[in-house]
Amino acid sequence: MRRVQRWPVRWTASGTDFGRRSWARVKASRIGPVTVVLALLVGVVPGAAGGRSSPDWWTVRPDTVATTLAPGTSFQVDKQVRTPVVPPRPDVVLLVDGTISMAETIGKLRTELGTITKTVRDEQPDSWFAVAKYGDVTDGEKAFTVLQGLTDNLKDVQEKGVDQLKADLGGSSPPVEDWINALWQIAQGGGGKTAFREGSSPVVVLIGDASSHDPSLGHTLDDAIGALTGRKARVVAVDIDTPVGDGLDGDGRPKEPHEPNQGSKVANGTGGTILKGVDPKRVADKIVEGLTNLPTTVSHRTTGCDPALTVALEPATQKVTSGATVEFKETITAASDAPQGQTLQCTVQFLMDGKVPGGNTRMRDGAVPEPVPDYHERISVAVRDVEAPRVTVDDRTVEATGKDGVKIDYVATANDAVDGDVPVTCTPAPGSLFPMGTTHVTCTATDSAGNKGTDTATFIVNDASAPQVTVDDRMVEATGKDGAKVDYVATAKDAVDGDLPVTCVPASGSLFPLGTTEVRCTATDSAGNRGTDTATFTVLPAPIPVEADIAVTANVTPVPNYVGRTTEARFTLTNAGPRVAEGVVLAAEWPGVTEASKRAVGRLSACGRDNPCSIPVGGRLTVTQPAVYSVPVSGDVRAYVRGALRDPGQGNNTAVARIRVLQPKLTITPEVGPPGQVVQARGRDFPPGSTVRLTWKPGITAARSVVRVGRDGSFEAQVLVLRKDRLGPRELHAEVRGLDRLQRPFLVVQRNLNPPDFAGRS
Repeated sequence: MRRVQRWPVRWTASGTDFGRRSWARVKASRIGPVTVVLALLVGVVPGAAGGRSSPDWWTVRPDTVATTLAPGTSFQVDKQVRTPVVPPRPDVVLLVDGTISMAETIGKLRTELGTITKTVRDEQPDSWFAVAKYGDVTDGEKAFTVLQGLTDNLKDVQEKGVDQLKADLGGSSPPVEDWINALWQIAQGGGGKTAFREGSSPVVVLIGDASSHDPSLGHTLDDAIGALTGRKARVVAVDIDTPVGDGLDGDGRPKEPHEPNQGSKVANGTGGTILKGVDPKRVADKIVEGLTNLPTTVSHRTTGCDPALTVALEPATQKVTSGATVEFKETITAASDAPQGQTLQCTVQFLMDGKVPGGNTRMRDGAVPEPVPDYHERISVAVRDVEAPRVTVDDRTVEATGKDGVKIDYVATANDAVDGDVPVTCTPAPGSLFPMGTTHVTCTATDSAGNKGTDTATFIVNDASAPQVTVDDRMVEATGKDGAKVDYVATAKDAVDGDLPVTCVPASGSLFPLGTTEVRCTATDSAGNRGTDTATFTVLPAPIPVEADIAVTANVTPVPNYVGRTTEARFTLTNAGPRVAEGVVLAAEWPGVTEASKRAVGRLSACGRDNPCSIPVGGRLTVTQPAVYSVPVSGDVRAYVRGALRDPGQGNNTAVARIRVLQPKLTITPEVGPPGQVVQARGRDFPPGSTVRLTWKPGITAARSVVRVGRDGSFEAQVLVLRKDRLGPRELHAEVRGLDRLQRPFLVVQRNLNPPDFAGRS
């Protein structure tokens, strides 16, 4: 349940105690106005003589919490927060009705408002003030005026603002005025004079005796409320009781009726307050009362909190009247993984209306600087060490070194989250003789907080290792065609039993054939562990003769071929051994021609005289050599091969391949004729299946003449001389891809001329 209480303010003067209830007696005495204001401030505003300067003054109680928690546990604190009477960093705009009916009220304000501003400053050092007045639409530009913009200079507020207030507006207008426009103008910044500071608490004190036009100079009441709430500005409405005005909540009757309760609506809509029916003589009292009784929302935020520490308040926020004490239920929780043995820190900053209360300093008794309460709580939580040290000792399985077992040196560790490494005690201790079989080892460690950690391990001593059998690889030369007899030694040693007999297959002294043989030796100890080792015995054959049997074969492609095309000879070299053929040289002879320029033979691709080659035993190597003939030829390509080593069989060192190169031929009949003549073209020794393209040069070929060569390498085709084609000599071209072009001459003559009149060309 939320509990809210008003905190008592006590002070001592001339031996008399005053509290809030003493205000009634002050009010009843009807003493002078300034005295009334001071008495009110003493009784209501903290920071007066008996307030913050008092030794027992507090804002957050308790403001320091120091406790110890185990990880994953919580601690609850009953928290009290005393709210400031005046909102933090207030920007106060005094908006005063400047019409004639407010003369008495303005007179009181001129003499007493300075005391009020000073009192607010004492409570909130970082406070600014502005003074503005409003009238009626009939006052033209004077309907709203900022006499003094927001400033922290109280002298300017008094002399340029309060002292300049006059009741000179309104005239004979009805009681309804234009304070709605004035509120809207203030929210908009008043031409830069009422622009509220960032992070301030804006408060507009509306002092008037009449309702407002709505709309007021083009702005509705909703416009004004929206503009004020957009600036987070609150309105303290001071409703002055005069014979003329209809009050801030009036309805404008009888001259200008409208919806009533404008003052209440703007106060409630902005989160402020309204003071109704105020006597002009008590205007200062009521202003103080309004400023010190505003709704205040108390919330909080955490700063500088360790990740393992959380702070929650229930409820999270509370709304009270300024000056009240708010109670929260605070829960401080250390996370389950909070670092043990460390101290966690957190600061809880309480906020008033979302702002940090107070400023940097204030003046005590007008002279001594004193820090303004910062409304924060400091939390310190020592995380208890509840975790035992982590002890670690590992299971061991150890081979016995003798009949009695084995001495085992081992390491056990203990690490504590707080103390770090701590000493460990184990039974049996490291270095003890462990017998054959199973022994349980127990290790313990205790940290400085008394937490005890334990770990156990199982140590097993056995004879689980097989004997170490050793037999080495051997390589010998055959003593005959069946191999060789080999004598060898194999050993076996056991960690417990010592030397043991060994059995090997094949046994020492056996006949080992040519090649490799695996020898497997075994030994068994008294515990039944069997050890094995293998070796490879290699019997090498008798020395190999220093010779290489090389051979060559030849093949020529294509056959037949044609002049101008490449013919390739492929020579295959082989080596039947028994040694690698070194210094192998191949020589090739091609059919000759009358003119050496008509034959072009290329280099051997390998194994020539200038680059001998090697052929491994069983290897095969292909060597190529190209040749191009420009004339037809038919004959044999001969190949010869030799090597550096002795060749036991030279009958295959020579090879022959047949070669045939053809020259295509073209003839035409007749060789002379008139336009329109059909010429018979014949070819032979052309590549079978190839395509021959026939064209006149010069002249016009009636259609592209293409003919395919037959299987026997010949073709026949008719080529037309067009009737209107040119006269004179020309050539018939025959073109085949990959061959030189062939051509035959032809003479075109007039139709009335007979061939005997001309000498034909051959």
